[in-house]
Amino acid sequence: GKVLTLDPALGPAVPAFLALLDVPIDEVSWHALDPLQRRQQTLDAVKRLLLRESERTPVVLVVENVHWIDASSEEFLKSLADGLHDHRALLVLTTRPGRPMEWLPATTETITLEGLDRDDLRQMVHTLLGTRTVSGVVVVSLIRSSLSRGRRRLRVPWAGTGRSSAPAPGPR
Repeated sequence: GKVLTLDPALGPAVPAFLALLDVPIDEVSWHALDPLQRRQQTLDAVKRLLLRESERTPVVLVVENVHWIDASSEEFLKSLADGLHDHRALLVLTTRPGRPMEWLPATTETITLEGLDRDDLRQMVHTLLGTRTVSGVVVVSLIRSSLSRGRRRLRVPWAGTGRSSAPAPGPR
């Protein structure tokens, strides 16, 4: 229902959405497809839905820990990133430093985020828990866990933001 109210042209993609949600499908033509065709139709359907929604309202899609993705997910993200150039959509990817992502468009901006220091982490824990009386063991455990994770990188394909080109490179 909601997919078709967004755009009736998405009607042929409904079986792919139902399959993605593990809903039984009565459509004979869907069952006649081989697994690779179903996979491709599902990936195309999700991409079309996201891009169509971005025509209605800005869309931000955040995918964390891209260093763990499989080849199929990488293929989907590449296809999506390549298709963002004329849409009000922002794709934000996080990964560990050192993970090459040559598959992203040339307009991708990489932003390195440094971890919080101990005092900032302690303040954040107290603020989030809404109390100053947190066990020192809990705070130290959270700080150690955070510090061991180190830096993260954000990869932002700027093509979908309405900019004519990527911003001037900042610190990497």
